[in-house]
Amino acid sequence: MRRVLLAALATAAIGFAGMPAQAATVLNSTCNGNCFTGLANVNLVSALNVASPPGGTGNVGAVTINFTSSTDHMDLSNGAATISTTDGTGFGQLTFTLLGGWGFTQADFSLLGATDAIMLHFILSDGTTQDVTIAKPTGSEPFGVQADAGTYITSVAINTTSGTYNTFKQLRLGGLALNGNPAVPEPASWALMLLGFGGIGMAMRRRRSKSALMQIA
Repeated sequence: MRRVLLAALATAAIGFAGMPAQAATVLNSTCNGNCFTGLANVNLVSALNVASPPGGTGNVGAVTINFTSSTDHMDLSNGAATISTTDGTGFGQLTFTLLGGWGFTQADFSLLGATDAIMLHFILSDGTTQDVTIAKPTGSEPFGVQADAGTYITSVAINTTSGTYNTFKQLRLGGLALNGNPAVPEPASWALMLLGFGGIGMAMRRRRSKSALMQIA
């Protein structure tokens, strides 16, 4: 019986360590300055996109971010933080996607000159999606996006059906993870693993004590 219980504890610790939380995101569009601290700036690669489909790239460290639009051709300023349309009429749609299996937990970005409601479409690391509508965008104030613990965002589409936004700028990312896996386990996962290993240690100690008593007898 003891062996069965110990095996169950160890299995639970390992299972919970790899179990993602429920997929969800939190949006804050009323930040003064940046919504989060400690995020890394995304550096853009210069591109005047006239081919179809239009697109461009940026990077943060070794992570590449792909920018595409289903409605407009875009101009990325080299090394700067601004993406605008080549004809100056404003975006109807823009998507940024992390390539190579990367995701993030936090992001800041700004939309300038929005004329109508904005719809954000998130693709998450567990394959699910989530949509958030911003009824009244607030000028140049940044949007803060945060994923729930254990969930990572891999792509964000910024859409508007009856209006435009002139410029997308100052994208910053934090909590980068490869294939939805953080660099270290969550604190709760550590606790469960320690519980399992502690139970195994106690059983081994009792076994050694029992063996010693039998030898003495």
